Amino acid sequence: DDNHNPLDPPVEETLTFSVTIISEYPWCEGFESGDFGAGVEGWTSSIFSGTAEWQTVNSNGNSSVTPLSGSQMVGFASGNYNGDTASIISPTMDLTSIDDPQLTFNYTQVQWAGDQDQLRVFYRSSGDGEWVQIGEYTEEATAWTEVTLDLPNPSSDYSVGFQATSGYGYGVTLDDVCVQAALSTNDNELLDMMVYPNPVDGGILTIQSPTEGMKEIEIYTVTGKKVMDTTINGNTLDVSSFNSGFYMLKVTINGQSKVSKLVIR
Repeated sequence: DDNHNPLDPPVEETLTFSVTIISEYPWCEGFESGDFGAGVEGWTSSIFSGTAEWQTVNSNGNSSVTPLSGSQMVGFASGNYNGDTASIISPTMDLTSIDDPQLTFNYTQVQWAGDQDQLRVFYRSSGDGEWVQIGEYTEEATAWTEVTLDLPNPSSDYSVGFQATSGYGYGVTLDDVCVQAALSTNDNELLDMMVYPNPVDGGILTIQSPTEGMKEIEIYTVTGKKVMDTTINGNTLDVSSFNSGFYMLKVTINGQSKVSKLVIR
């Protein structure tokens, strides 16, 4: 009560917490939900030093970088030389259902007169486990750079973290983060497949591949929900019924598959 004494008689209260665990893959995050400003919706923010934290943004510090897809991305910047450091931590993932999980992401970090920000990537295999570094990026990246990392020690309580350290550059930016099973050797034979236009303004999507055969099409939302499962004989797919947003497109031909990012405007 107001005097910090136990209530007499005691009052019982039940609190219900909702915890999201990602279990359907591919799972992708395009950072299109949430408002601009501090924090990243669906991700946990952690500040190690200073006061700056990751934010939902639409450009970096000098407006030389805009979102890779959609209208939003996330970024970290701090206007000093104090080495301010902060992380964003993914929702918990259950990776026990996929073989050889991999993390794919895109980043930039533009220098400001030689001053360089840095990005590091970590994982942990349990909620109270130690963070283990699996990637470090200390050089300038002026254009979107895609990175794919293997995720060691998959578990049912898995998280990845992106940690930025400010060097008074124009900021670290991050977009189109995906977790999925590693492509097999046969899957890589489809890497010459072309999907266009992408982004597509509704209507018709063209899918061309040097591999002949019926195309099995699966489309997933960023949360891993399958929203299309169909087969086409030609090269065109009608996506006019889809809402604007970021999706994952999986095309399988004769048992070989390729997953591509798809943006519908």
